[in-house]
Amino acid sequence: MTSVAEWAGRTAAAAFAAMLCLGASACQEDDPEVDALQELMTLGRPVSAVWSYADEIVVTEGEGEAALANWRPIVVAPTQTSGMHRIGMIAAPYVHRLNVWLRAEGDLGVMLEMGTAPISANEFSEYGAAFFDLDAMDVVDGPTGPATLMDPEIRREGDWIVVSGALSPQVGPIVMTLGLTYDDIHLFEGREGQALTIGGVEMVQDPVEE
Repeated sequence: MTSVAEWAGRTAAAAFAAMLCLGASACQEDDPEVDALQELMTLGRPVSAVWSYADEIVVTEGEGEAALANWRPIVVAPTQTSGMHRIGMIAAPYVHRLNVWLRAEGDLGVMLEMGTAPISANEFSEYGAAFFDLDAMDVVDGPTGPATLMDPEIRREGDWIVVSGALSPQVGPIVMTLGLTYDDIHLFEGREGQALTIGGVEMVQDPVEE
């Protein structure tokens, strides 16, 4: 089984490649899900962030109202390939905490990862992760133990579930990965009927010092 550390390394490599490819359509020609993300960017993202990559998921526009203003919901569903299923976002500088509004179908949970811009293909200067059981409304241990994100939280807000985590304040951009899990495992084969609706991502920024 791939460890969280190995997953973090792969996430760093993917995020680093995505950062290099921002605005370069040639980098995205072979990834239809990233193309779909780019088309949905104005529907499902905060102004100060960009969806950067998708890994073994199918991305579609959601229905109904989003949880946050200026958002439209997007739906991500795992492919039937055995492996990791995730979506990534690069956030603005000075972001300290991320709050993500979700609705899940098909017994899915999530893993929230946050890291600073990677210093190499296999290493973040700071990294944390937390697993969330959306049915039990609980923060659960991952494959290698307890959460490493600061202050992981899960709560209900109306029809939505909000998962949250933080890193110590950073000057550079934050890479966020939202990974789908099944039975608290991040490597699985997607099943029909499994889907995660993302209704908003809120970025809590630290004040910029004068």
